[in-house]
Amino acid sequence: MPGRDLNLLSLDGGGVRGLSSLYTLQRIMESIDPEDPPKPCDYFDMIGGTSTGGLIAIMLGRLRMTIDECIQAYIELSEEIFHKKRRIPVNAKGDLKERYDSKTLEIAIKKVIRSRDMDEDALLKDPQGTKVTVRIWEAARATSAASTFFDPIQIGENGQRFLDGGTVANNPVRQLWGEAVDMIDQQALTNDLNCLISIGTGEPSYKGFDDTVMGIVNTLSSIATETEETANSFHQEQSRLFDKRVCYRYNVPRGMGDIGLAETEQRAAIKSMTDAYLQSELIQSSMRSCVGVEPMYSLAIIDK
Repeated sequence: MPGRDLNLLSLDGGGVRGLSSLYTLQRIMESIDPEDPPKPCDYFDMIGGTSTGGLIAIMLGRLRMTIDECIQAYIELSEEIFHKKRRIPVNAKGDLKERYDSKTLEIAIKKVIRSRDMDEDALLKDPQGTKVTVRIWEAARATSAASTFFDPIQIGENGQRFLDGGTVANNPVRQLWGEAVDMIDQQALTNDLNCLISIGTGEPSYKGFDDTVMGIVNTLSSIATETEETANSFHQEQSRLFDKRVCYRYNVPRGMGDIGLAETEQRAAIKSMTDAYLQSELIQSSMRSCVGVEPMYSLAIIDK
């Protein structure tokens, strides 16, 4: 990796709103080559994501999907796994159960893997040089295990439990940066970085604090998955990289973040709001800059 321009991609969590990340990334890839947009796996050296972002990272990186393929697979996957809620929210012991069936999620993920002409038990990483033998479907299942939505998954001989990191790092840009630093030293990464792109799944609108029990739970959940605070603090920490215009953050403004993680019927709204955001000349100019494409025209305003 060292000694050449490096491109990193970070993808937030957000359930079905992950489609917004894909539409945004699609526009970025089209900015590179409108006629033949590159696959993300051929452009980015590292792709990281949380929850739904982690699932997309696996599909784009390990399964080497194009954006169009990933969008289609993601829509089909979300329709399968969010099709039916559990009617009884508690088990026989009175414990709260997750809202959706984890086995359905596992089956759907394996189906996606097989559609790529791969063994459904293929490993996430090449086993050479590592003792980790996590399967692709296990990693995808783990990153998709959003609290209250799907059960955690046990992986490995010791049965270690994994679930998504939405309540800890819903914006995983720091984790991605740390992983890159571990692979090469900080100075080399700073010198060789061509671009780091962080993409969100929409900001929520401002809401007052609801003092009902469920309102408090929902508000705390919203606070826990707030991603812009992380984006802002990372901007401050890496201000020199932002000043050099090698770090970029894209996230549809307030409103889309109010769409629930499982509200698949809101796909059209997600597409519409994302398209409106991407129509901004400011965003388009930023995307051209981020991939090193000079604008095709300039606009001069002259006061006669």
